[in-house]
Amino acid sequence: MTLSDEHAILAVRLLAFRLWRAPMLKDWRARGCGPTPHHIRRHWGGWDRFLAAAGMTPPIIGPSWGQGVGFKRKYWTAARVIAGMRRVREELGYFPLHDRHYNPLKRGRLDWPRAKLIRALGGSGRSAWRLGMIRAGLSMDIPGWSNGAWREDEDEYLLENAGRLTLKRIGFHLGRTWGACKRRLYDLGTRARDARGYYTGMLLAQELGIPLTRVYLGIATGRLLAQRPPGRPYWQIDPDSIEAAREWLTAPKRTHSTTPVAPANYRLAHGIRREKAVAA
Repeated sequence: MTLSDEHAILAVRLLAFRLWRAPMLKDWRARGCGPTPHHIRRHWGGWDRFLAAAGMTPPIIGPSWGQGVGFKRKYWTAARVIAGMRRVREELGYFPLHDRHYNPLKRGRLDWPRAKLIRALGGSGRSAWRLGMIRAGLSMDIPGWSNGAWREDEDEYLLENAGRLTLKRIGFHLGRTWGACKRRLYDLGTRARDARGYYTGMLLAQELGIPLTRVYLGIATGRLLAQRPPGRPYWQIDPDSIEAAREWLTAPKRTHSTTPVAPANYRLAHGIRREKAVAA
């Protein structure tokens, strides 16, 4: 049974009298009142207009809740997402560069916007997080931040910081993926570990023709300046320290014995010749 307009308005006024406030659509649904929400939307144009026809103002849950489309109301408007991102920056001193870094910090913080809302602020695609930071004023926009051709200044930044910064950090600064940075280094004929001229232990041993144990001994004794990247099974040896210790590295192998090494052929070393047997 469909109520007339007068009966529907009277019913919503009676519901407001019982609730001591302007009813919401969920209150109307919970009590099984008619007409249906679909009929209200088609006849009055929405729940708020239906309340206005009954002489009531639409309910707002708290003064900070924004107005949504249709029957929906949301708290996290674009302005509040931006304010929340800036509040995160003030509390942490920085803003996380990725949602996987942001989510563990947000756990239990309802006053911080969700990562999904931050991405929606920046649009869609792989650059949504960074574009959201730019829109909130937390990051500078870089001209030409795209998947276009590599510029000369980008190659210089990549070669200068490869091996010092992670490829993900470099890619975030250049607006590219870490895979694109890795591929660009390959096109330039190098790798991240070799871009700054560092030697690995095996590469240095092969180039100088010395045992690998001597390289590791130089690192242990401090003759060679080297660092080991976290989680990597190799050393990065400074080329300047290699030049300083080159004489020690290429010196012939020493022994504790003071006597010369016995040759393999004793007779040949001492000039002993076998006499041929004379036939009788």
